[in-house]
Amino acid sequence: MKGYNVVIYLLFIFLSSSKCKEEAIKPLPYKNLWGHPTPALDTLWTAPIGFGITPKFTINKDVLMSSRYTNPAGEIFKLFDGNTGKLKWQWADYFKVEENFGGGKNIEINSALILCSGNCTYALNMHTGQTLWKHQMDSMIGSPQIYKDEEGYIYHGFGSKTENSTYYIYRTKYIEPKWELVCTFNDTLLVDRVLGTSIASSRNAKGEKIMVFTLYMDYTLNGRLKTVSKVCGFNLNTKQFEWKRDYTNKYSEFRVCKMLNMENKVYTFAINSKNGGFAELIAMDVNDGSIIWNKELPEYGSSLFLYKNNIIVLSDNASNTSECTALSLNQNTGISVWESKFASLNNLGLTPINFTSFDASVFKNYLFSTQCDNLLILNLDNGAIVFNKPVSLPNGCLQYGVAINEQKRCFYVQDRNKAICYKLPEEVKY
Repeated sequence: MKGYNVVIYLLFIFLSSSKCKEEAIKPLPYKNLWGHPTPALDTLWTAPIGFGITPKFTINKDVLMSSRYTNPAGEIFKLFDGNTGKLKWQWADYFKVEENFGGGKNIEINSALILCSGNCTYALNMHTGQTLWKHQMDSMIGSPQIYKDEEGYIYHGFGSKTENSTYYIYRTKYIEPKWELVCTFNDTLLVDRVLGTSIASSRNAKGEKIMVFTLYMDYTLNGRLKTVSKVCGFNLNTKQFEWKRDYTNKYSEFRVCKMLNMENKVYTFAINSKNGGFAELIAMDVNDGSIIWNKELPEYGSSLFLYKNNIIVLSDNASNTSECTALSLNQNTGISVWESKFASLNNLGLTPINFTSFDASVFKNYLFSTQCDNLLILNLDNGAIVFNKPVSLPNGCLQYGVAINEQKRCFYVQDRNKAICYKLPEEVKY
């Protein structure tokens, strides 16, 4: 019996050493053009999904993502257990097949997720996946984003299908679809269409709440396309327009973006029609719509964030003719605090860093940006690179930003057809 135990013991050692050798000679993961094994971070779990909205947390740290473009039912929203990746529920309760709810087309308020697509609006419970309500404006053409305020109202702008020079803004409480007309804009110029590009609100010097919205209009004159750019300030206390500004002679358009508001100012992107149409970030005074300061950007602005007393601006490299840039600007003056430029790497055959709309997230003093193969992390105090390594799956591409779980020290991201939970890089300290 003693000899039998010795044989078993020796057999166990042999099998263990064979397993170790097998693991030791296992090939490294796929290498990308940077030469780093992929991924560069520990993977906690993966789950099948197609890319959609930026990941969102529920209050108990489950993570909500969506899958679009290949589903007969439209974009499918899915809630995954934040610890295991197990699917808890999925949702696609539409009037018709709908998709593309990324960017400013979704808003989270408490436990509700509000979605807008054209003239339809949907609300679902993020914990249960149940439809809270859905609403359709049959005679309207919806603008490409919705906006929320601190009182729990959702605002959505609409163009008319019959009156081309008229624009309406409606609002409702997020818990039920009781839409009320906030204001109606009628332009004296007969245009072919009028579109709202952004909405925000702030307080004027009297403490009154002013809703600021930007408009883009176009029409044809003598066979040539003409555009009109206007900004309006509507007083939500007195329920009347405080001011209307025509910036057509200076700006060809105000960009579709998520405007920021702080104190008596709102911030948005614009295209200056002079000097070849360069892009600017502008700060507008909510008291009268005047421009307090403007900052020329290398390319189109893609995202805006508030950090301490500064505005964090991401400028893309859509034309591949300049550097994409991250800037920190003083909110009151527009003076640069720091500026980080990222030169194109196309000449090296590598994927360049490029900031696209809604691909970035702010966590504490860090900015996270998904850069296809690489996860880029910047220090918002000085613009320095904290982390810039490939984390995508083989032949993958990171999509639409990340959500960070502070307690678990992990983050969630979409990689084409996978939802992934990674450990946070050790370089991220808090």
